[in-house]
Amino acid sequence: MSRLRYERVLRRYKLVIGVSRAIAVEMGGEWLDKVTCLDPGVSLNEEDLKIVKSVGRRIREKENYMVFGGRLSVDKGLVEALISLKTIARLYSSTKLIFTGRIAPTTKMRIAKACKKLGIENKVVFTGFVPREKRFEIVAKVRLMLYPSHVDTFHMPFWRLFTLEHQLWATEYQP
Repeated sequence: MSRLRYERVLRRYKLVIGVSRAIAVEMGGEWLDKVTCLDPGVSLNEEDLKIVKSVGRRIREKENYMVFGGRLSVDKGLVEALISLKTIARLYSSTKLIFTGRIAPTTKMRIAKACKKLGIENKVVFTGFVPREKRFEIVAKVRLMLYPSHVDTFHMPFWRLFTLEHQLWATEYQP
């Protein structure tokens, strides 16, 4: 759905609740007073920290794959992730890109079509839903996490990478 369509829908409601203040900031200044957000926003809770630390102690070996860190959408950098995979796969032919989480069949079909056009259809893996601990295990083994989001102000997957003692390479995005 386009941003204008979201805004039109949200204007119908007297109360809009967000997970993080960043959502209101990204929507524009007029929404700062209209959106009620969790305080504090989303963070690693104690249970997540225990799981991440446990996984980090158990898993030290890296495997030849990357993980897409965001929700499967253009705003979260899906297109850039596929293009990055194509470029990286030229140098490291055994590399795969893993997408975790539920995915609508139509979305999966569109991504598969884009992968075929890019010549990377055999390099993309869709796991579907995985339990939280399994997701952390997958992330612990990565060589690289792709998170080229255009809309986020701070990324929770980065905290998880730090907790798993991964290096992080980032760039500044200027819209």
